[in-house]
Amino acid sequence: MEVIIGRKDGTNQLSLKVGNKVSIKGPQQSVNDGVSRENHCKLTVNDDGTFTIENLKPQNQTLVNGLPIASKRITPNDVVELGWKRYRLDWNLVFEVIPKMVNISHLRLVKQRYDEETQKLTVKQGRANALRSITSVLSMGAIALGIFGVANNSGSDGGFDIRIVLYALAILLTVGFTIKSFIDASKLPQQRKDLQDWFTRNYTCPNCGKFMGNQDYDHGVSLMECCPACKAKFIKG
Repeated sequence: MEVIIGRKDGTNQLSLKVGNKVSIKGPQQSVNDGVSRENHCKLTVNDDGTFTIENLKPQNQTLVNGLPIASKRITPNDVVELGWKRYRLDWNLVFEVIPKMVNISHLRLVKQRYDEETQKLTVKQGRANALRSITSVLSMGAIALGIFGVANNSGSDGGFDIRIVLYALAILLTVGFTIKSFIDASKLPQQRKDLQDWFTRNYTCPNCGKFMGNQDYDHGVSLMECCPACKAKFIKG
């Protein structure tokens, strides 16, 4: 975005032109005749929240912090003066004609954390499913040993049947995993909901709070020039 700064002829007010729209700011006779009419300098809004000011005509004079410049990157903390009579630019008037700028670089970390926590919950669910499958393996192992007659040592020698051990272990694990699965079944949905609520609250426009959706930051939000709701300009640096 570019703002052409100058003086409104006749009323000597500040002229700020954005695109085809010209806004006249300040009281009449507030801008001295040292400022060129309508096209004194150009202020460009940069993506990182800074500005670049450029003197538009050789006969004009634009000063930043007391020093004349042809073009310079500045911030609102810098003092900008126009013309040989040194009219001091009022940044508040400039901000009235450009959209509010908000830094959204922190949203990358929000999305990364959300993706990481989502992956952890998915892995946790997968591990629980894998543990439950062990009971089936133990049961099938006991059956297989019985079929091949390898495990039955409960004859006259007073041995024991390995199948009974495997079945007992399978039962104990089944009970344990069932209890754990019951607990996880109640915890995981709530954890997912809490994570989604946190993401919805934080993955938003810093100005109006609009949720940016589930789109990726680097390939989605960071490509947006402004908020679709409040039109605040996004700064990504």
